[in-house]
Amino acid sequence: MKPPFTLPAIGEISDPDQIRVVLFINNQFVHAPLTELIKHLLTRIEDLESRVTDLETP
Repeated sequence: MKPPFTLPAIGEISDPDQIRVVLFINNQFVHAPLTELIKHLLTRIEDLESRVTDLETP
């Protein structure tokens, strides 16, 4: 599949909050803030860690 646009590489990022991630969902490209995706992933990881701790604790 050929992308509809080219994505330029960037060398330095002065404001990480401005980073957006391009996703392909439902046959279309969308974008979302990277920080929000990371927050969601960290929450899920913390939940998993808590569940593992509960399973390991008698």
